[in-house]
Order: sequence, then C-alpha cells, then structure tokens
Amino acid sequence: MALFLRSSLKYIRSANLLTTSIRHSRLSCPLWASHQNKMDSGISVTQNRFNASAAESPSWYNQIAHKMGFNGILKYSQRIMQQSAIRMYLSAMQFVDYELFFKEFQLEDTFYTWFRITELHMWLMCVRLAPEGREGTFIRNNMVNSMWEDVAKRIMKMGVYGKSKRDTLFDLDEQFRACLFVYDEGLLSNDADLAAVLWRRFFNMNPDTDAENIAKLVHYVRKQVVHIEEQSSESILKTGLVTLLPLHGEQYDKDHARDTLNKICAALPKG
Repeated sequence: MALFLRSSLKYIRSANLLTTSIRHSRLSCPLWASHQNKMDSGISVTQNRFNASAAESPSWYNQIAHKMGFNGILKYSQRIMQQSAIRMYLSAMQFVDYELFFKEFQLEDTFYTWFRITELHMWLMCVRLAPEGREGTFIRNNMVNSMWEDVAKRIMKMGVYGKSKRDTLFDLDEQFRACLFVYDEGLLSNDADLAAVLWRRFFNMNPDTDAENIAKLVHYVRKQVVHIEEQSSESILKTGLVTLLPLHGEQYDKDHARDTLNKICAALPKG
C-alpha cells in the first residue's frame, strides 16, 4: 500500500472537488421534479423490471438499427448520460453524512477512511446500474471516471504529486476493483457473509470493531440496495439523480432530498 494511504492525513473537507463550486440555488430543479414524480409513483421493484422496456423503448430509428445488428446504439445521447454519470457520483457523495459515519462507526478521520466510505456508496450505485444494459455500463464507467478525477484532485490538494500520487491512485484502483467483486459476493450471500466482507474492507479488518456496528452497516447496505432499486430506470439514466436513505431510519427527508438534488443540479446544469 502506498505510504500516503498509511498516513493519518485528514480528507479534504469539501462536499466534492469535482466541480469547483456549487451554487446553492433555492430555485426548484426541473430534473428533481421529474425525479420526485417517479419516486412518488409507488411502482414496485418487480413492476420496474417488467415495465423497463416500455418506459425506455428506443425510437423507431433505433429499433430498426437494432434489428439490422447495430447493437452499439444507446437509448439516450452520450452527452445526456455523461452528465447523468456525474450527477450520480455527486448523489453518492452529497447524500452521505461522512461526519456521522466517522462517529457512528468509530472510524479514523482520514483520507483512506473517506475513500472506503465513498467506495461503498459507489458500489451501491454500480449495483443499481448493473441491469441497465449498455446504458448502465456507459454511465457506470463515466461515473467511476468522475470518482477518480475527484480522488486525484483531493490527493493533490493534500500536497501529493508525482510518483506518490500515481502509486496512491494505482493502489486505490486495485482495491476498488477487488471491492466491487467481494461486495457483490457478500450482497448475494447471507448477512453473515456480507458482514464478513464489510469487516474486511469497510472496517479494514480492525479487531476492535464493535459487532453491533457491523450489523448496523449490513442493515444499511440491504435497505439502501432496495431503496435505490425502487427508483425509476428512466430517471436514473436520463438525469442521474438518485436519493439515498440516511444511516438511521427507513425513509428519507423529502425537503433535505430536494435541497441536495437542487445543489447537484446547480453544480452541473442540464444541457
């Protein structure tokens, strides 16, 4: 592991460095309005699965292209989905109370801890994108690129450049790839297996980790997967706006969600 990751340097205390500034607009975001309508529709996970083709059916031109074997055509333009990818990354960042995670799970306030928290939520987004075909893959890849751009900026903000920066990014990339695999295995297994995976990665195999905290995080992951799964595929692919549940509780605060998504919209305007 790179020397930088073994240090106790605190992470850069800003919500994100991907965008240089976020305009705290109080105006209603049209993307959020569309997103809220989808969230309030009450459509179940199963219904979303079976209605996906109807809700996101390609144009007649794309349907003909698909029949002719041109399978590389996406349902939405790359520009739209590139912006969706950035918004999805920002959603994963803005809805997470890092300070609460540090306190609740008794974690060190360091860059490496910040990364493991971010990594967990990025994986949750990747899980949601997995069944979305080529569009999901496109957004996932661009979302991960946005994460690495943000991580690189944070590392440089802490005065790490050159070989140290490259070594750090290389180590984090290897860990992130392995994390996606082991988290997937844990999710598809029982709670005991998921707990073991979270202890090894999220809690960094700390022998002093409280078992109640591990159980709490298992529950958090399970409820978050269901919550994100219930959100509209069309909305996610076209806007990238995703809400997350708080660490405590089974529902999100709509006023807080509206303010958070407004900030994301202001950071990266539509179009």
